[in-house]
Amino acid sequence: MQLALHSIARQKIARLGIHTVEDLLRYMPHRYNDFSRVVMARNLQPGDTVAVEGVLEGVKIVHTWKRHMQLVEAHVVDQSGRVRAVWFNQAYLVRTLKNSARIALFGKVYENRNGIYFANPAYQFAVGFSFDFFHRFLHQRVEIVKTLIF
Repeated sequence: MQLALHSIARQKIARLGIHTVEDLLRYMPHRYNDFSRVVMARNLQPGDTVAVEGVLEGVKIVHTWKRHMQLVEAHVVDQSGRVRAVWFNQAYLVRTLKNSARIALFGKVYENRNGIYFANPAYQFAVGFSFDFFHRFLHQRVEIVKTLIF
């Protein structure tokens, strides 16, 4: 059974390989990181394992002087503020993470003298719609299937 969607939404969902109701029900993410627990940047607490959604800014490579490591550093900006993200020895991410890209980070929140930050967080780029839209979309489809089954 084909999904009844607006053509733009159908194209966006198709990028994920979802074309039919069966595809939607069988869709599994690449890994399980709970990106649904989105927290505003100003509400982050050290020790939390959460997601932040926003726009990337200031993506750059930083060389440490003490251990001679390369760090990729970026900031994710949402309506409430900004949070720093650091990836250790993954310089290739500078080519992947582009300024102004809409992204969600998931990981553990740490704090040091420079403030709150994510260390080696998992990330997902938005596929033309917000992550919140995708979760609502899936929830609505599951409710429809429930009514058909029960």
